[in-house]
Amino acid sequence: MKVIIVHGDHIEESYERITKFINVAKNRGWKIERLSGKDTQNLPEVLSATTLFNDERLFIIEDPAKTPKNQLHWIKEKVKNLPGNLVIFSESEIGKRMLDMLPKADKTEVFKFPKLIYKFLESFYPGNAEACLRILYALKDRHAQEYILAILGNHLRDVYLAKIAPDSLNYPSWRIGKLKRQADKFSEVKLNQVISYLAEADFLSKTSSHSIFDSLDLIIATQLE
Repeated sequence: MKVIIVHGDHIEESYERITKFINVAKNRGWKIERLSGKDTQNLPEVLSATTLFNDERLFIIEDPAKTPKNQLHWIKEKVKNLPGNLVIFSESEIGKRMLDMLPKADKTEVFKFPKLIYKFLESFYPGNAEACLRILYALKDRHAQEYILAILGNHLRDVYLAKIAPDSLNYPSWRIGKLKRQADKFSEVKLNQVISYLAEADFLSKTSSHSIFDSLDLIIATQLE
């Protein structure tokens, strides 16, 4: 069995990677099984089972920290003789102790969210313009302005969903809780307005020589004062 470990706190990128694995498996006609929580109680039975036509399979174990230790030990011992492909996926960075419990990976992919970007996103709320601008200026020479705008736009979309439809977010509870707390600092009208301004900044940057950075500076200064 081929083993790939995907982990890290940059959830958007790690989910995108998992989605790519799933799409490739679908295109190849593989059987896909996603396992988490109680689903991992009988891993020996699930991973050892053969299909009628001996189809290729992709197994995804989500949140290995919640998988019984005896099950992880079994996989580690038997993985070389098991059929199929296994992706072990965690929405946070897996520590060394847990990594030692997992089977040896053919490939490990870690998606770490840039700390300064993370601070910028968390600082983006009304009444915090000065701190938010300070971080924005620190980001200016480290990341492309298009990247900063895209990340902020995706984040505010999640903040908006946390405000109006938190059940639609497919994130761990701790992340949804943080998004809700940030959403509570905005009125729904203000949040919609800021998102519209970001969309306008994106449009202007693509249709004129208007600077995204200057647009973000203005939006923060006028909307988060």
